[in-house]
Amino acid sequence: GTRLIRPESVLLLEADRRYTAVHTGSERLLVSQPLAHLHRRLEEPPFVRIHRSYVVNLRAVRAHDRAEGQPCLRLDGFPERCVPVSRRRSGEVRGLLGIGDADPSQP
Repeated sequence: GTRLIRPESVLLLEADRRYTAVHTGSERLLVSQPLAHLHRRLEEPPFVRIHRSYVVNLRAVRAHDRAEGQPCLRLDGFPERCVPVSRRRSGEVRGLLGIGDADPSQP
């Protein structure tokens, strides 16, 4: 069947082979469409491609962090998970989040 989901309830889109997992606060729904197709249907921002496998709702971001040396984002509804940000997109994501790089001359 077809299920309608309000865009504001979507926290994360995750590529899963030829499908996309749509994560809301309480559910993980598998959609038979590629990530790029779903991303084109959502307004940017707040939906931003942060990695070839992930699109996040910037309104759900609670922290910019690092895991195993890679930048990542912590989202509402996923406190234990840090969603990776590609190094190529890291600067853009930090800018959209209003996080400037620290001045190296400051302690």
